[in-house]
Amino acid sequence: MTDPDDLIRTIGNTVASAAPAGWVTAWVRAVDVSADHARAEYDYVSEDGVEAWFDPGMELSNAVSTSFIRLLSAMVASGQPVWTGATLVVQRNGHFNVRFSYEP
Repeated sequence: MTDPDDLIRTIGNTVASAAPAGWVTAWVRAVDVSADHARAEYDYVSEDGVEAWFDPGMELSNAVSTSFIRLLSAMVASGQPVWTGATLVVQRNGHFNVRFSYEP
């Protein structure tokens, strides 16, 4: 079984590496997450405080979606409740947090 903390770090590192130059905070929202599907949306805040979306490219987006699917599976296998969405926020200084949504 894959360690959920490792998957969260992997997702965070991928988002940080894909964020546009000058980013301060970046986040990915995983929506419609299930055992075989996840859709991810990416946003960031720049150094001048402007919020915008960004496209990490198909390869990185697929890797993040797959990691969210694997994260859901690992968490459920360890007895945690099924979640349907997640938001992972990454700060340029390396700090990050994740919130899960349990709504249908």
